[in-house]
Amino acid sequence: FADALTAAMNKHFSEPLQNITDCYQRGNSAQYPYPEYTKVVAISNDIKRLMQIRDPEQLVKAFIEAEDDLIDAQEELEDLIGFYLSAPIKRFDEAIQFLKDIQNDLIHTQSDEVKMLKKQLTDILVKAQPYRDIPLIPSIIEKLQQAIEKEVVEHKQAVGTQITQLEQKLSELQEYYSNNEIVRSLIVEQKPRFTNAQQQLLVADSLMMIQMRLNELRDVTAQIQQAAKHKEDELLRGERKAPPGITPPTVAREKGEKVISAQTLRSMLVKTEIQTQSEL
Repeated sequence: FADALTAAMNKHFSEPLQNITDCYQRGNSAQYPYPEYTKVVAISNDIKRLMQIRDPEQLVKAFIEAEDDLIDAQEELEDLIGFYLSAPIKRFDEAIQFLKDIQNDLIHTQSDEVKMLKKQLTDILVKAQPYRDIPLIPSIIEKLQQAIEKEVVEHKQAVGTQITQLEQKLSELQEYYSNNEIVRSLIVEQKPRFTNAQQQLLVADSLMMIQMRLNELRDVTAQIQQAAKHKEDELLRGERKAPPGITPPTVAREKGEKVISAQTLRSMLVKTEIQTQSEL
C-alpha cells in the first residue's frame, strides 16, 4: 500500500507541481507575475515532507492524518494546472507581450478609449485569481489594437496641417530671398532634406514614430532657416570688407527689396562718370 501511495502522490502531486514550477521559471514576468505561485510552493513543500518519510507504516499514518489537507490541496492544484499547463497561460503571456509591443504608443496616447482598454487588460493580469477573466483577453487586445490604429490615423491627419505650415515657411523663406541668388540656391539645395524627412513622417505607423518624425521635420525646417540667415550675414560681412575705393553704403534689406552688390554699384558709378565727362 505504501508503494501505491507513493506512486499516486508522484502522479497527482509531485509531477504536475514540478511541471508548473518549470513553466513559472521559464516565463514569469516581474511586472505581471503568474498568479498564486505561492500556493504551488506551499503544496510542493507539504508533499515533499510526506515523501521524505521512508517507513511505510509512518507514511500511511501521515497520509491519513493529512488526508483532508491533501483533498483541499488537490482542488487548488486543479485550478493551478488549468492555468499553468493549459491555454490560459498562453493568453496571459500574449497580453504581456502585446503591452510590451505597444508600450511606446501607450506613453504617447491621448485617447481615453486606449487608456480604458489598457486598464481592463492590466487589471486581469494583476488579479490574484484571474482565471475567469482570462478568456476576455483576446477580445480586449483586439479592441485596444483598433483604438490605437484609430488614434494613429487621427494623429496623422492633425500632423498633415503642421506639415503644410512647415512647407509654407520654406516657401516664404525662398520668396524672401528671391533677389539673392546665392542664398536662394542654398535653400534649394537644402530642400531635399525637408522632403526626405516629410516622407518618413508620412509613412510613420505609430504614435511614437509620428511624433519623432514630426520633431525631425521641424528641426530640418529650422536648420534651413538658420543656414539661410547665416549665408546672408556672411555675404554682408564680405561686402563690408571690400577693397578701398567706391564703397556702397550699408542698407538694411527689406523683404522683396533687390540687393545690389558692391561690384555692380561701382560699375554703375563708372558709367555715370564717363557719361558726365562726355557731356562736358
